[in-house]
Amino acid sequence: MAVGTQPGSGLVRGQLDTDKNGYILAGEDTRCSLPLVYAAGDIRQKPLKQIVCAASDGAVAASMAVRDLEAAEAAH
Repeated sequence: MAVGTQPGSGLVRGQLDTDKNGYILAGEDTRCSLPLVYAAGDIRQKPLKQIVCAASDGAVAASMAVRDLEAAEAAH
């Protein structure tokens, strides 16, 4: 089974930056080209497609979302 060999990014195509294969471009902090949008797991362009990496991405994305939302709330 080859999970992650074709990204399921059709929903965000044209809204987020992707590579030529459709994988979402996001930094190691999982932040995408739009504020408060994060990509985790095999939909994100990265060298390893392993479940342990996807789980780590999820934890990072959740942490970044909390941090960004708290910063946004403090700014208002």
